Amino acid sequence: MASSGMRALLAVLVLLVLAGQARAADIATGIAGAARAVDGDTLVIAGRQVCLHGIDAPEPGQQCQRQSAAWPCGRAATQALAGLVADEPVDCRAWTDLSGLLVATCRVGWRDLGAEMVNRGLAIAIEGESLDYLQNHREARARGVGIFAGEFVAPARWRRGDRHPIETAD
Repeated sequence: MASSGMRALLAVLVLLVLAGQARAADIATGIAGAARAVDGDTLVIAGRQVCLHGIDAPEPGQQCQRQSAAWPCGRAATQALAGLVADEPVDCRAWTDLSGLLVATCRVGWRDLGAEMVNRGLAIAIEGESLDYLQNHREARARGVGIFAGEFVAPARWRRGDRHPIETAD
């Protein structure tokens, strides 16, 4: 007879296998159609909110510094993504991440939206999440485009309350 520790381990393994099967099924989920940009890394397609995989864009209210002045980088990111999806259908391959968010790699025609946002310097690659856009990130930083043309607080830090001094200056 198996010990209770062994049964618990077996139960955990079964749950992991089932979770893996559910995630595999989610990966095959295709979402397509007209899209609306919520911010620089989030779309609404067919009534579903979809987070672009592997990138993080400045939040709509976020300010960055460029040429010693405040620049509404969050609004610029939102407007850029809106422009990329305007008047063209978006095709996404989506899955649900561990926190329950719908995450996707999305394209308009041949253009990968995550790569395009990072190439324009309007989003950063999330190093711990994916390797997909790290080269795009390095190249955008080297070219000094978008947020890389000045100073900014990483979007994740900004959401936690960190602000660039230019945002708090009176």
